[in-house]
Amino acid sequence: MTYMDNIFDLEQKIMDCWGIVDDIETLYAQLLDGETKPTTDEIANVLLGIKQLYQYKFSQTFDKFEDVCKDMQNMRNQQRESLDSLYKQNEKEREQELKDPTGFYKDSYRWGGATMDGEQ
Repeated sequence: MTYMDNIFDLEQKIMDCWGIVDDIETLYAQLLDGETKPTTDEIANVLLGIKQLYQYKFSQTFDKFEDVCKDMQNMRNQQRESLDSLYKQNEKEREQELKDPTGFYKDSYRWGGATMDGEQ
């Protein structure tokens, strides 16, 4: 699963968790306006069911959040490795540019701001 898929799934799971508001509103409406009033035991069972359901939803949401965090860390590591590789390659190329045929660095010829070639 790609990083963007995981982000989308996380967003969906977060939105699903908002369902608790609708579930509570449904129970509230039944208590106040329902033709048949639920008993105390029925209300307790509904509340326990909602509690368990949302424990599952929040747990799954947190698991998805951890997946997204792992994906993000993997992306950062890959970017860091790519940048390190580019830096090392650039460093080697720069080192080769500075060497002259005798094996000395051109910068080692500088005296008083001028090079052996007379450049500043």
